[in-house]
Amino acid sequence: MLKIYEYSCFKLDYGRSRDNNVSEISKLNFQIYHFVLTCDKEVLTERWHSDNVADWRTDDNLNMSIGILSEFNKRTDCIFIDTSDLSVDMAAHEIIERVRAK
Repeated sequence: MLKIYEYSCFKLDYGRSRDNNVSEISKLNFQIYHFVLTCDKEVLTERWHSDNVADWRTDDNLNMSIGILSEFNKRTDCIFIDTSDLSVDMAAHEIIERVRAK
């Protein structure tokens, strides 16, 4: 079981690029891990339609999200976790295991 005794929160400056934000965070002497959680098209569609709370879950945004799924596979600057067959607890466990393995 992972116990977290202390954590810090900070506000990202959304007017700056991700690289600039990461650069600033790096100055804090944190170990930074960049994870991308993905799932296949069918699971994405199912999850999308079952989320009735978020008003931005439109068909247009779903189609855009499906369209960029393959783009994530081309990235080399992050750790991918396919959550298609994972519960939230399983995905969290996978993240913890990947961090511990580093």
